[in-house]
Amino acid sequence: MVARELDRADGYHGYLNDLSDQANGLTGVARFFSIAQFWEVRDFLSAPGRMLLVPIDGYPGKRPVAVAGGDYELNVGAGVFVLAAATNAVVIPISATATPTLATHVRFLAPVPDEHLADRKRHPAACEHVVRHFVPLIQAAPEQCAPQFLWSLRDTTTSVK
Repeated sequence: MVARELDRADGYHGYLNDLSDQANGLTGVARFFSIAQFWEVRDFLSAPGRMLLVPIDGYPGKRPVAVAGGDYELNVGAGVFVLAAATNAVVIPISATATPTLATHVRFLAPVPDEHLADRKRHPAACEHVVRHFVPLIQAAPEQCAPQFLWSLRDTTTSVK
């Protein structure tokens, strides 16, 4: 399942997703959920062996956490950490990028430490953990990022006076 704003879906991509599901034996398996469906997603994740992909390149949530680095600031949603705490889940940041040969390169980054997930007051540290692991990948290939993500990334080396 993937978290996203459902109004971004269109018929053509839905059709392609359905064909992909049929080819991979996933017909009828839930693919998307609305960001507002917290309890349904919690119930889904409570079953053993379930996985959820939540992109950080879009909607930062109601209470975004500002993660500041040396020359950037990024607003990140902490909702995935609330969900992980509610379901005792592991959060593993994943980066998927295109290669020059039109393949997909998937990187599994360091899991977010459990102590950052269990206590809601530590969720800013969880956000920092994820961003710190993604920054080198973003710097290496910014063209691979969704526009919404790039718009939420603020350059702090320049100031408006």
